Amino acid sequence: MLSVLFCNEMLGLGHLRLSLTLAEALVAEDESSSALVMTGSMAFGGLRTPTRVDVVKLPTSPLDANTSWSATSRRPPANLAIGAAGVRALRSELSVATVAQLRPEVVVVDYRPLGRDEELRPTLELLREQGGCTVALGLWDVDDAPERLRTQWTAELLEAIAELYDLALVYGPSLTGDVRIEALRSAGVPVHHTGLVGVPMAHHPPADLGEGYLLATAGGGVDGVALLDAVLDAIAERPLPVTTVLVTGPMMAADEIARLRGRAVGPDVRVEEARADMDAVLAGARAVVSMAGYNTVSEVLGSGKPALLVPRTFPRVEQLNRARRWEAAGRVEVLEPESLGPALLSERIAALLERPPSAGEPLTGASDAAAILRDLSCP
Repeated sequence: MLSVLFCNEMLGLGHLRLSLTLAEALVAEDESSSALVMTGSMAFGGLRTPTRVDVVKLPTSPLDANTSWSATSRRPPANLAIGAAGVRALRSELSVATVAQLRPEVVVVDYRPLGRDEELRPTLELLREQGGCTVALGLWDVDDAPERLRTQWTAELLEAIAELYDLALVYGPSLTGDVRIEALRSAGVPVHHTGLVGVPMAHHPPADLGEGYLLATAGGGVDGVALLDAVLDAIAERPLPVTTVLVTGPMMAADEIARLRGRAVGPDVRVEEARADMDAVLAGARAVVSMAGYNTVSEVLGSGKPALLVPRTFPRVEQLNRARRWEAAGRVEVLEPESLGPALLSERIAALLERPPSAGEPLTGASDAAAILRDLSCP
Protein backbone atom coordinates (compact mmCIF):
# COMPACT_ATOMS: atom_id res chain seq x y z
CA MET A 1 0.00 0.00 0.00
CA LEU A 2 1.30 3.43 -0.94
CA SER A 3 0.19 6.39 1.16
CA VAL A 4 0.71 10.14 0.76
CA LEU A 5 0.24 12.44 3.74
CA PHE A 6 -0.16 16.18 3.20
CA CYS A 7 1.08 17.97 6.30
CA ASN A 8 -0.42 21.46 6.37
CA GLU A 9 2.35 22.96 8.45
CA MET A 10 1.64 25.93 10.68
CA LEU A 11 4.06 27.32 13.28
CA GLY A 12 5.59 24.45 15.17
CA LEU A 13 6.31 20.74 14.90
CA GLY A 14 2.92 19.28 15.84
CA HIS A 15 1.43 18.63 12.42
CA LEU A 16 4.65 17.19 11.01
CA ARG A 17 5.35 14.95 14.01
CA LEU A 18 1.82 13.56 13.88
CA SER A 19 2.07 12.94 10.13
CA LEU A 20 5.36 11.05 10.53
CA THR A 21 3.95 8.93 13.36
CA LEU A 22 0.88 8.07 11.29
CA ALA A 23 3.04 7.31 8.24
CA GLU A 24 5.08 4.86 10.31
CA ALA A 25 1.90 3.06 11.38
CA LEU A 26 0.63 2.90 7.79
CA VAL A 27 3.72 0.98 6.64
CA ALA A 28 4.14 -1.19 9.75
CA GLU A 29 2.01 -4.14 8.69
CA ASP A 30 3.48 -4.74 5.24
CA GLU A 31 7.12 -4.49 4.19
CA SER A 32 6.03 -3.67 0.65
CA SER A 33 4.21 -0.52 1.89
CA SER A 34 5.63 2.98 1.62
CA ALA A 35 4.47 6.42 2.74
CA LEU A 36 5.43 9.88 1.56
CA VAL A 37 4.93 12.96 3.76
CA MET A 38 4.70 16.30 1.97
CA THR A 39 5.40 19.38 4.07
CA GLY A 40 6.73 22.91 3.95
CA SER A 41 8.03 22.71 7.52
CA MET A 42 11.65 23.81 7.89
CA ALA A 43 12.13 21.48 10.87
CA PHE A 44 11.78 18.07 9.23
CA GLY A 45 15.56 17.54 9.17
CA GLY A 46 15.67 17.30 12.96
CA LEU A 47 13.06 14.55 13.21
CA ARG A 48 13.49 10.83 12.81
CA THR A 49 12.18 9.52 9.49
CA PRO A 50 10.75 5.99 9.90
CA THR A 51 11.73 3.07 7.68
CA ARG A 52 9.94 3.09 4.28
CA VAL A 53 8.82 6.67 4.88
CA ASP A 54 10.23 9.68 3.06
CA VAL A 55 9.60 13.42 3.14
CA VAL A 56 9.14 15.85 0.27
CA LYS A 57 10.01 19.41 1.29
CA LEU A 58 7.61 21.86 -0.33
CA PRO A 59 8.38 25.57 -0.47
CA THR A 60 7.34 27.12 2.82
CA SER A 61 3.97 28.82 2.55
CA PRO A 62 4.18 32.40 3.88
CA LEU A 63 1.49 33.72 6.18
CA ASP A 64 -0.71 36.55 4.99
CA ALA A 65 -2.93 39.23 6.48
CA ASN A 66 -5.86 36.84 6.67
CA THR A 67 -4.03 34.47 9.02
CA SER A 68 -4.33 35.04 12.75
CA TRP A 69 -0.63 34.29 13.25
CA SER A 70 0.10 37.44 11.22
CA ALA A 71 -0.99 39.43 14.27
CA THR A 72 2.15 38.20 16.03
CA SER A 73 5.83 38.64 15.28
CA ARG A 74 6.08 34.90 14.56
CA ARG A 75 6.23 33.90 10.92
CA PRO A 76 7.70 30.79 9.37
CA PRO A 77 10.67 31.48 7.11
CA ALA A 78 9.75 31.82 3.46
CA ASN A 79 13.03 31.77 1.58
CA LEU A 80 11.81 32.27 -1.98
CA ALA A 81 11.78 35.88 -3.14
CA ILE A 82 8.45 35.45 -4.90
CA GLY A 83 4.94 36.35 -3.85
CA ALA A 84 2.68 34.21 -1.74
CA ALA A 85 0.44 33.40 -4.70
CA GLY A 86 3.43 32.09 -6.66
CA VAL A 87 4.59 29.92 -3.76
CA ARG A 88 1.15 28.39 -3.32
CA ALA A 89 0.76 27.77 -7.05
CA LEU A 90 4.08 25.91 -7.01
CA ARG A 91 3.07 23.88 -3.94
CA SER A 92 -0.21 23.01 -5.63
CA GLU A 93 1.48 21.87 -8.84
CA LEU A 94 4.00 19.74 -6.95
CA SER A 95 1.18 18.06 -5.02
CA VAL A 96 -0.77 17.31 -8.21
CA ALA A 97 2.33 15.89 -9.88
CA THR A 98 3.01 13.63 -6.89
CA VAL A 99 -0.39 11.94 -6.83
CA ALA A 100 -0.48 11.75 -10.64
CA GLN A 101 2.83 9.88 -10.65
CA LEU A 102 2.38 7.71 -7.55
CA ARG A 103 -1.37 6.99 -7.72
CA PRO A 104 -1.56 6.35 -3.94
CA GLU A 105 -4.09 4.04 -2.35
CA VAL A 106 -4.40 6.20 0.78
CA VAL A 107 -4.14 9.98 1.18
CA VAL A 108 -4.41 11.79 4.50
CA VAL A 109 -4.72 15.58 4.57
CA ASP A 110 -3.88 17.20 7.86
CA TYR A 111 -5.98 19.96 9.48
CA ARG A 112 -6.84 22.18 6.48
CA PRO A 113 -9.25 20.27 4.21
CA LEU A 114 -8.34 22.19 1.04
CA GLY A 115 -4.90 23.43 2.03
CA ARG A 116 -4.08 27.09 2.42
CA ASP A 117 -6.04 29.17 -0.10
CA GLU A 118 -7.41 25.89 -1.55
CA GLU A 119 -4.00 24.89 -2.92
CA LEU A 120 -4.89 21.20 -2.46
CA ARG A 121 -8.23 21.31 -4.27
CA PRO A 122 -6.74 20.35 -7.68
CA THR A 123 -4.95 17.40 -6.06
CA LEU A 124 -8.11 16.18 -4.37
CA GLU A 125 -10.09 16.55 -7.57
CA LEU A 126 -7.47 14.52 -9.44
CA LEU A 127 -7.65 11.78 -6.81
CA ARG A 128 -11.40 11.55 -7.34
CA GLU A 129 -10.90 11.43 -11.10
CA GLN A 130 -8.23 8.69 -10.83
CA GLY A 131 -10.26 6.61 -8.36
CA GLY A 132 -8.92 3.78 -6.24
CA CYS A 133 -7.78 5.99 -3.37
CA THR A 134 -9.21 6.39 0.14
CA VAL A 135 -8.96 10.08 1.10
CA ALA A 136 -9.12 11.04 4.78
CA LEU A 137 -9.11 14.34 6.63
CA GLY A 138 -7.10 14.21 9.86
CA LEU A 139 -8.07 16.44 12.81
CA TRP A 140 -6.68 16.99 16.29
CA ASP A 141 -8.72 16.16 19.37
CA VAL A 142 -9.82 19.77 19.95
CA ASP A 143 -9.63 23.07 18.11
CA ASP A 144 -10.38 26.77 18.50
CA ALA A 145 -13.32 28.54 20.13
CA PRO A 146 -16.74 27.39 18.82
CA GLU A 147 -17.69 30.82 17.49
CA ARG A 148 -14.54 30.98 15.38
CA LEU A 149 -14.95 27.44 14.11
CA ARG A 150 -18.49 28.20 12.94
CA THR A 151 -17.13 30.96 10.71
CA GLN A 152 -14.49 28.64 9.26
CA TRP A 153 -16.54 25.48 8.69
CA THR A 154 -18.82 27.05 6.11
CA ALA A 155 -21.49 25.32 4.04
CA GLU A 156 -19.24 25.66 0.98
CA LEU A 157 -16.29 24.02 2.74
CA LEU A 158 -18.46 21.17 4.03
CA GLU A 159 -19.87 20.59 0.56
CA ALA A 160 -16.31 20.29 -0.79
CA ILE A 161 -15.30 17.88 1.99
CA ALA A 162 -18.33 15.68 1.35
CA GLU A 163 -17.46 15.57 -2.35
CA LEU A 164 -13.68 15.06 -2.07
CA TYR A 165 -13.21 12.98 1.11
CA ASP A 166 -14.23 9.50 2.16
CA LEU A 167 -13.94 10.05 5.91
CA ALA A 168 -12.54 12.17 8.72
CA LEU A 169 -10.21 10.90 11.43
CA VAL A 170 -10.23 12.62 14.82
CA TYR A 171 -7.12 11.81 16.83
CA GLY A 172 -8.67 11.55 20.27
CA PRO A 173 -11.84 10.60 22.13
CA SER A 174 -15.14 12.25 21.26
CA LEU A 175 -16.14 15.50 22.91
CA THR A 176 -19.74 16.68 23.22
CA GLY A 177 -20.50 19.83 21.26
CA ASP A 178 -17.48 19.76 18.94
CA VAL A 179 -18.47 22.16 16.14
CA ARG A 180 -16.25 20.43 13.56
CA ILE A 181 -17.61 16.94 14.21
CA GLU A 182 -21.23 18.04 14.24
CA ALA A 183 -20.71 19.93 10.96
CA LEU A 184 -19.00 16.98 9.26
CA ARG A 185 -21.66 14.52 10.32
CA SER A 186 -24.44 16.87 9.20
CA ALA A 187 -22.75 16.97 5.78
CA GLY A 188 -22.75 13.16 5.63
CA VAL A 189 -19.01 12.68 6.17
CA PRO A 190 -18.21 9.55 8.26
CA VAL A 191 -16.19 10.48 11.37
CA HIS A 192 -13.91 7.97 13.08
CA HIS A 193 -12.34 8.66 16.48
CA THR A 194 -9.02 7.05 17.36
CA GLY A 195 -6.89 6.95 20.46
CA LEU A 196 -4.22 9.59 20.98
CA VAL A 197 -1.35 9.68 18.49
CA GLY A 198 2.13 9.87 19.94
CA VAL A 199 5.53 8.25 20.23
CA PRO A 200 5.56 5.90 23.26
CA MET A 201 7.94 6.74 26.07
CA ALA A 202 11.32 5.01 25.84
CA HIS A 203 12.24 2.26 28.28
CA HIS A 204 15.42 4.02 29.42
CA PRO A 205 16.43 7.65 30.05
CA PRO A 206 19.19 9.26 27.95
CA ALA A 207 22.68 8.44 29.17
CA ASP A 208 23.80 12.08 29.14
CA LEU A 209 20.93 13.35 31.29
CA GLY A 210 20.40 10.59 33.80
CA GLU A 211 16.98 10.68 35.41
CA GLY A 212 14.89 12.39 38.07
CA TYR A 213 14.98 15.91 36.59
CA LEU A 214 12.27 18.47 35.96
CA LEU A 215 11.64 18.66 32.21
CA ALA A 216 10.44 22.00 30.84
CA THR A 217 9.62 21.88 27.15
CA ALA A 218 8.26 24.39 24.68
CA GLY A 219 7.37 21.96 21.89
CA GLY A 220 8.63 23.36 18.59
CA GLY A 221 9.62 26.48 20.48
CA VAL A 222 8.38 29.17 18.16
CA ASP A 223 6.54 30.99 20.96
CA GLY A 224 7.79 29.11 24.02
CA VAL A 225 10.45 31.45 25.38
CA ALA A 226 8.07 33.09 27.86
CA LEU A 227 7.37 29.74 29.53
CA LEU A 228 11.05 28.80 29.79
CA ASP A 229 11.93 32.27 31.11
CA ALA A 230 9.21 31.83 33.73
CA VAL A 231 10.62 28.45 34.77
CA LEU A 232 14.05 30.04 35.28
CA ASP A 233 12.42 32.82 37.32
CA ALA A 234 10.66 30.20 39.45
CA ILE A 235 13.89 28.31 40.06
CA ALA A 236 15.57 31.53 41.15
CA GLU A 237 12.64 32.15 43.52
CA ARG A 238 12.87 28.65 45.00
CA PRO A 239 15.81 26.40 44.02
CA LEU A 240 14.77 22.83 43.25
CA PRO A 241 16.15 19.64 44.77
CA VAL A 242 16.56 18.22 41.26
CA THR A 243 18.18 19.29 38.02
CA THR A 244 16.07 21.19 35.49
CA VAL A 245 16.32 20.37 31.78
CA LEU A 246 14.95 23.01 29.40
CA VAL A 247 14.26 21.89 25.82
CA THR A 248 13.70 24.97 23.68
CA GLY A 249 12.63 23.29 20.45
CA PRO A 250 14.32 23.75 17.06
CA MET A 251 12.11 26.66 15.99
CA MET A 252 12.97 29.02 18.84
CA ALA A 253 14.90 32.09 17.69
CA ALA A 254 18.67 31.79 18.12
CA ASP A 255 18.93 34.97 20.21
CA GLU A 256 16.25 33.68 22.58
CA ILE A 257 18.09 30.39 23.04
CA ALA A 258 21.33 32.27 23.69
CA ARG A 259 19.62 34.42 26.33
CA LEU A 260 18.20 31.34 28.07
CA ARG A 261 21.67 29.75 28.08
CA GLY A 262 23.07 32.93 29.59
CA ARG A 263 20.53 32.77 32.40
CA ALA A 264 20.96 29.05 33.06
CA VAL A 265 24.15 29.27 35.09
CA GLY A 266 25.35 26.47 37.33
CA PRO A 267 25.17 22.69 37.12
CA ASP A 268 21.49 22.41 38.09
CA VAL A 269 20.06 23.75 34.83
CA ARG A 270 20.67 22.44 31.33
CA VAL A 271 19.41 24.03 28.12
CA GLU A 272 18.96 21.71 25.15
CA GLU A 273 17.96 23.20 21.80
CA ALA A 274 16.47 20.08 20.25
CA ARG A 275 16.55 16.38 21.03
CA ALA A 276 15.81 13.61 18.56
CA ASP A 277 15.33 11.32 21.57
CA MET A 278 12.49 13.15 23.33
CA ASP A 279 10.92 9.77 24.13
CA ALA A 280 14.01 9.01 26.24
CA VAL A 281 14.14 12.55 27.68
CA LEU A 282 10.55 12.11 28.83
CA ALA A 283 11.41 8.70 30.31
CA GLY A 284 14.05 10.29 32.52
CA ALA A 285 11.87 13.11 33.82
CA ARG A 286 10.39 13.14 37.28
CA ALA A 287 7.80 15.73 36.25
CA VAL A 288 7.04 17.93 33.24
CA VAL A 289 6.16 21.59 32.68
CA SER A 290 5.13 22.24 29.09
CA MET A 291 2.89 24.03 26.67
CA ALA A 292 -0.19 22.14 25.49
CA GLY A 293 0.44 21.21 21.87
CA TYR A 294 -1.15 18.01 20.65
CA ASN A 295 1.93 15.78 20.47
CA THR A 296 3.46 16.99 23.73
CA VAL A 297 0.23 16.44 25.66
CA SER A 298 -0.36 13.02 24.08
CA GLU A 299 3.12 11.83 24.96
CA VAL A 300 3.02 13.28 28.47
CA LEU A 301 -0.30 11.51 29.03
CA GLY A 302 1.19 8.33 27.60
CA SER A 303 4.09 8.55 30.05
CA GLY A 304 1.95 9.09 33.14
CA LYS A 305 4.45 11.68 34.39
CA PRO A 306 3.06 14.44 36.66
CA ALA A 307 2.55 17.43 34.38
CA LEU A 308 1.75 21.12 34.59
CA LEU A 309 0.49 22.55 31.30
CA VAL A 310 0.82 26.24 30.45
CA PRO A 311 -1.21 26.55 27.22
CA ARG A 312 -0.98 29.13 24.50
CA THR A 313 -4.09 31.33 24.46
CA PHE A 314 -3.37 33.50 21.38
CA PRO A 315 -4.12 33.65 18.52
CA ARG A 316 -6.15 30.45 18.99
CA VAL A 317 -7.42 28.76 22.14
CA GLU A 318 -6.92 25.18 20.92
CA GLN A 319 -4.15 24.56 23.49
CA LEU A 320 -6.24 26.04 26.28
CA ASN A 321 -9.19 23.81 25.33
CA ARG A 322 -6.94 20.74 25.31
CA ALA A 323 -5.37 21.58 28.67
CA ARG A 324 -8.75 22.16 30.31
CA ARG A 325 -10.11 18.92 28.87
CA TRP A 326 -7.37 16.80 30.43
CA GLU A 327 -7.40 18.81 33.63
CA ALA A 328 -11.11 18.01 33.99
CA ALA A 329 -10.23 14.34 33.51
CA GLY A 330 -7.76 14.59 36.42
CA ARG A 331 -4.75 13.79 34.24
CA VAL A 332 -2.82 17.09 34.32
CA GLU A 333 -2.62 20.39 36.14
CA VAL A 334 -3.05 23.69 34.30
CA LEU A 335 -1.68 27.18 34.85
CA GLU A 336 -2.86 29.79 32.38
CA PRO A 337 -0.14 32.13 31.11
CA GLU A 338 -1.77 35.20 32.67
CA SER A 339 -0.88 33.66 36.07
CA LEU A 340 2.71 32.83 35.17
CA GLY A 341 4.42 34.67 38.04
CA PRO A 342 7.55 33.21 39.67
CA ALA A 343 6.06 32.77 43.14
CA LEU A 344 3.00 30.84 41.98
CA LEU A 345 4.91 28.82 39.40
CA SER A 346 7.55 27.82 41.96
CA GLU A 347 4.79 26.61 44.30
CA ARG A 348 3.16 24.60 41.53
CA ILE A 349 6.48 23.04 40.48
CA ALA A 350 7.33 22.08 44.08
CA ALA A 351 3.94 20.37 44.43
CA LEU A 352 4.34 18.71 41.05
CA LEU A 353 7.63 17.11 42.08
CA GLU A 354 5.87 15.50 45.05
CA ARG A 355 3.24 13.78 42.92
CA PRO A 356 3.74 10.12 41.96
CA PRO A 357 3.41 9.02 38.34
CA SER A 358 0.11 7.57 37.17
CA ALA A 359 -0.87 4.93 34.63
CA GLY A 360 -0.14 6.11 31.12
CA GLU A 361 -2.83 6.79 28.52
CA PRO A 362 -2.59 4.21 25.68
CA LEU A 363 -1.19 5.86 22.55
CA THR A 364 -3.10 3.75 20.03
CA GLY A 365 -4.16 6.54 17.68
CA ALA A 366 -1.70 5.93 14.85
CA SER A 367 -2.36 2.19 14.73
CA ASP A 368 -6.11 2.81 15.06
CA ALA A 369 -6.06 5.22 12.12
CA ALA A 370 -3.88 2.91 10.02
CA ALA A 371 -6.26 -0.01 10.62
CA ILE A 372 -9.28 2.08 9.60
CA LEU A 373 -7.55 3.23 6.40
CA ARG A 374 -6.32 -0.24 5.50
CA ASP A 375 -9.80 -1.70 5.96
CA LEU A 376 -11.35 0.96 3.72
CA SER A 377 -8.69 0.80 1.02
CA CYS A 378 -8.56 -3.02 0.91
CA PRO A 379 -12.16 -4.25 1.28
